[in-house]
Amino acid sequence: MPPEADGSGRKATGFHVYPLKPGTHVFDKLTATPVPREDSGYRDTAMPQGTTSFYRVTVVLSDGTETGATQTAVATD
Repeated sequence: MPPEADGSGRKATGFHVYPLKPGTHVFDKLTATPVPREDSGYRDTAMPQGTTSFYRVTVVLSDGTETGATQTAVATD
């Protein structure tokens, strides 16, 4: 089984990005469609300069299943 596949043989095809909304303390999905797996990253163009933002990322598998986020990432611009 290739390393990018899960235990069921499903491959990671992309990912979704969820920024934390400070006013609601909820992670809202930022990406309407999955960012392709081949992309090396994602830039949140709505992130105000000079701020720190918190994100969760989920993986989208070949059958359309979206994994749960396991950690929160921090970004500063």
